[in-house]
Amino acid sequence: MSTDVSEKCIKDVIDFLRGYLPPDPDFAVSLYETPSATYYLSRDGIFISQRRIDEYLPFLKIVHRKISPENIPVSILRSIDLCEVLKGVIEENIRWLNLGSKNHSYYDIARSIVSDKDTLLRLFKCL
Repeated sequence: MSTDVSEKCIKDVIDFLRGYLPPDPDFAVSLYETPSATYYLSRDGIFISQRRIDEYLPFLKIVHRKISPENIPVSILRSIDLCEVLKGVIEENIRWLNLGSKNHSYYDIARSIVSDKDTLLRLFKCL
């Protein structure tokens, strides 16, 4: 498989899984972490959280910004463990269900994801 094709497939899978995160900005999954940044996937897209110490202040500064999948460096994109991302999506749905949002339109989807988690993990060859 060509490198460009495999990178596009990873981006497509990430975009697909994004639709199965709870519809709340407090729920996200870590895609990859470096010493200076963490890439997150939320229902709203991909975010990067960059950490650095300000030059003149002895404080750690964290900056969050939304990025497009095309802005993820290729080396990081290739290092993303899609099984861990899927497990994170399942865990976030469990956490969302534990909040008791039974009247929300997303409730049945979250319940289905959690009840079929073993099938999903086998489908992605994570078991």
